[in-house]
Amino acid sequence: MKLTLRVEKEEFDKEGWLKALKGAIEQTAQEATNAFAQAALMRIPVHTGFVAGAIYSLATLLDNPQFNPIVATAPKQELYYPSKTPKNPSTGATFVSPAQSEIFRWVGMNYIFNFSVDISYFEIQDISSGKSPSAPWGAFEAGQNAYIAAFETGLEDRLPKLEGFLRTTTINVS
Repeated sequence: MKLTLRVEKEEFDKEGWLKALKGAIEQTAQEATNAFAQAALMRIPVHTGFVAGAIYSLATLLDNPQFNPIVATAPKQELYYPSKTPKNPSTGATFVSPAQSEIFRWVGMNYIFNFSVDISYFEIQDISSGKSPSAPWGAFEAGQNAYIAAFETGLEDRLPKLEGFLRTTTINVS
């Protein structure tokens, strides 16, 4: 009499799945940041390009930035006080925080996108009447809404399928 035993054991590759999930989150965040910048830039009127340049600085962090360069319309050079910095898109790009290496970061299992514009009048113009005829701009609110929408729809399509991370081990004993 011959006895044959066959055992199949399934294991879930948790490490592989988490790595794929992190990659999906990072890739989705890139697209969502593009959406954030596009939506915010559409709300900011460009005169010197100083404020828009701060938001446009996100282009240097993205794999595939999809927003147009800023074209300033100011007839003469203006300065940002108290530092007397010339107001243009390039100098505006330096007025962001945190440092570029900290805008996207993992904190435990949370992926953080933290971005702010450090130009004193930006928040005033963005959320209240300010001096700009088009204020309040609502740039960050529009950007945030676009980011969330792009992230939710983009991640849904990228979530790694659990089935792809199941390993079956077969043991045959005769």
